[in-house]
Amino acid sequence: MFPLGEYEQELLLPYLEDKDDNVAVFSPAQAVRERVAVQRANRKVPPSIIKRDALPKKYTEFYSSDGYRKAVQLAITKANKVLPDGEKIPKFHPYQLRHASITKASFENGRDAAQALAALIALP
Repeated sequence: MFPLGEYEQELLLPYLEDKDDNVAVFSPAQAVRERVAVQRANRKVPPSIIKRDALPKKYTEFYSSDGYRKAVQLAITKANKVLPDGEKIPKFHPYQLRHASITKASFENGRDAAQALAALIALP
């Protein structure tokens, strides 16, 4: 869990509405379901294929650390295709976010607070 500022909380608020506390906000399985629905809507599909187009079992409701890293890198790549040159997002690894927040907490609140935050936001 990463501590978020007001701006980030406002961005995420629409995704949090009508969600239980134990349900993933962003789910790999949901992303695949949405992608398959778009692909299906854009093609002519015989009825026999519709039945076997079920979601593969390897997609879960929660991201693994590697799946999360891949999703972040894919999102950056897609965003950079449409962003102008001056606004491109630099490539980064999710652990860099964790490290940056722990470092900031260390400078602002001391080593003990940083260690508590590190335990709180441990990635799988």
